Amino acid sequence: MKALRVKPNLVICNTLLDAMGRAKRLWQAKQIYKDMTTYGIAPSWGTCAALLRAFLRVRYAEDAIKVYKEMKDKGLQLSVCNAPKPP
Repeated sequence: MKALRVKPNLVICNTLLDAMGRAKRLWQAKQIYKDMTTYGIAPSWGTCAALLRAFLRVRYAEDAIKVYKEMKDKGLQLSVCNAPKPP
């Protein structure tokens, strides 16, 4: 998409984040998240949930806590009903 200069949307970014998390490619998930903010795409609950799943899958506790705090600051709450599934 970068090569074609196509601007991604929220759904594409969330899908890529989830795929990179499942593949345990955290460096790429972090880059996708950074690109999202560069393009001006505001992270949603799904974005944060995908990041949490990815970080918890590979046991990156510090990064997961950062994402959780970011969610809390933005008013996105995690509950038992909508919590990401553990790996």
